[in-house]
Amino acid sequence: QSSAIVLLVLSFSSPRIKLVSIMIAATMLLCVLALAKNNNAEAFIPFARKRSLPYSRSSLPMVPRFDPAEKKWLPQTDDDLPEAGYPPIGSLFRQGPKAFLQRVFNSGMYEQSVLKYMATEKCSRKEAQGNMDAYFENPNDWLMQKSYEKNGRAQKFDYANANMNSPLNIILTSIWTIIVVIYTANAFYFLNNGGGSIFDLI
Repeated sequence: QSSAIVLLVLSFSSPRIKLVSIMIAATMLLCVLALAKNNNAEAFIPFARKRSLPYSRSSLPMVPRFDPAEKKWLPQTDDDLPEAGYPPIGSLFRQGPKAFLQRVFNSGMYEQSVLKYMATEKCSRKEAQGNMDAYFENPNDWLMQKSYEKNGRAQKFDYANANMNSPLNIILTSIWTIIVVIYTANAFYFLNNGGGSIFDLI
């Protein structure tokens, strides 16, 4: 019934409303997939397949290792791989645009930072990602929080689940994402065509 109602509304809507509705639907779909990934519900995501490393699991904790030959940090178990953490949209939900853009456009540096943090702090992939996202979003605040934690002036902050327990934060971030996508697409259209708007295509 809900699908029929949506189709009925779209059929009587203006072209601009249809375009915005499609963008909203696409963004909400990404939100659902991100939440499913965050809740480890990979069984509902057919393409969420994990790679396997040639390392056997054991009761001994293993952390990423630095390879002097390749001069970079390397994962040691499946738990070190990106699939064990949360996807890029999870960075957007937790810390905002800076962390998200850093992860998308500088993925190599982001991955090395996460692996190094895992090795140094001996923590999970999600915890490392949460801390690195917080650092990239606002390094001064992150360093201050860590200083307070070290000196016993503050409890350890759960960056791995920051802003993920509030549906309102997720909804607001989704709305912000839609607005940014529309304005970015409109800006590219304006620059490439010397004027006009994407809505002129409708």
